Amino acid sequence: MAKHTDNPAMKTSQAGPSPPSLVPRPGNDYRTGKYAQKERRVALSPELLSILACPKCKGDLTPCLAAPDVIEGLACPACAMVYPVREDIPIMLLEEAVPDEAWKAGKRSAKDARDA
Repeated sequence: MAKHTDNPAMKTSQAGPSPPSLVPRPGNDYRTGKYAQKERRVALSPELLSILACPKCKGDLTPCLAAPDVIEGLACPACAMVYPVREDIPIMLLEEAVPDEAWKAGKRSAKDARDA
């Protein structure tokens, strides 16, 4: 009787490593479709920050920093609201504004703040 390893159908391929697109990467979960995204560290331009104003009261906005040179939101002290910055784009919609108290509690979207 022949060994099962002699069977060509049972041998594994010796073609080499998997193609780069199939190599698992840290943070990627191919089963759920969640993939790690590269973290970009690009700050908003000072010119843009100087012309932005609160859409509710037209007051000045102050940046909420997540890290040095990384703006996570724009706060209006007069209205006590924070407008989130997503992918370096300030979301200046009243519907997306997060109350200052909720922002300090870690809520980063208006939906999270309403659900709390």
